Amino acid sequence: MCQFKSGIAVKTDSGVTVLTSPFTDSHEHLVCLYKLKDNGQTNSRNWVRVEYSRKPAGDIFDLDDYQLTLDDNCEPLWWEDRKAEVARQMRRVVERAILTAGADLRVGEELLVPAGVVLARTLFCRVVAVAGTVREVGRGGTVWEVHTGGTVREVGRGGTVWEVHTGGTVQRVHAGGTVWEVHAGGTVREVGDGGTVQRVRAGGTVQRVRAGGTVQSVYAGGTVQRVRAGGTVQKDDNS
Repeated sequence: MCQFKSGIAVKTDSGVTVLTSPFTDSHEHLVCLYKLKDNGQTNSRNWVRVEYSRKPAGDIFDLDDYQLTLDDNCEPLWWEDRKAEVARQMRRVVERAILTAGADLRVGEELLVPAGVVLARTLFCRVVAVAGTVREVGRGGTVWEVHTGGTVREVGRGGTVWEVHTGGTVQRVHAGGTVWEVHAGGTVREVGDGGTVQRVRAGGTVQRVRAGGTVQSVYAGGTVQRVRAGGTVQKDDNS
């Protein structure tokens, strides 16, 4: 199903090696990246698609809430003897992504920002989830989820926030910045010139849309509190 964290487990003579990338959780991207050949028959190849993801209702920041699953058409004969080592390697990948202390700048990484951690700026990073604070999502940066108590202060040119959940806040979206979905209890405080919010769902709020800012769709129960001169709400699905 290609969710955080996806990988490819490759059988070797001495055991198993896990292949991942900080920039994608698509198994097909990984197959292409590592030039793996796929004949569609799991038992006749030496690799399988795997995921090490949080359990249902689990905490994405808690390693003990993750579980390993095989995301392929069947278990190969070698899987049972090697799956514990696959889980160990995948756990280490996730552990490296979880910030345990604040930082001024991170570049080209995959990150999870727990509650209480402040990250000043990212460049070309994929921030999987925020419960702490990210002050600036810079060029090429992506934030996938803003959780309860999480804050993204600025989304700049080329920065993207995919989902703002209950209690999550995006303070400013600037030129070229995009927020895709604001869910119930999520808030975007200001959309500036060239910034875009694609969808505001029931219970989601956009507080201010300034000149040149755009909100594409507001669904029933979603709120845009103030649109200044030059700001745009393109479609109000409350009507």
